Amino acid sequence: MRKYLMALSVCILLSVSGIAYSANDITGGTWIIDTAGVVSSAKIKFVWIYWTGITTDGHQIVINEYPSGRRIIKAAGLAGVDMGFSFPGTSGMASGINVQTFGSGEIQIRMGKP
Repeated sequence: MRKYLMALSVCILLSVSGIAYSANDITGGTWIIDTAGVVSSAKIKFVWIYWTGITTDGHQIVINEYPSGRRIIKAAGLAGVDMGFSFPGTSGMASGINVQTFGSGEIQIRMGKP
């Protein structure tokens, strides 16, 4: 019974603090990114990146290729205004993705065929 109460307390604490809701989803054709860091270290191709849910004017995103550091996107947002970036042809090829700076909202990355 004591272990059950301890596990229940941890679950309640995580759900109230919001920690349990923060996780990147890189399964499927559109990746959903909501935390900064290395998203992928595998060779990928993407066709567009969409930044939505920006909460504050001036929040920024910086996305670099991993591990080379080549800049893919650097942008400042406006609250309530979604931003889209397209990558035609081979411009969306990368050896990996690192979301270096992420102010607010959610980043959607639509994967293409390599």
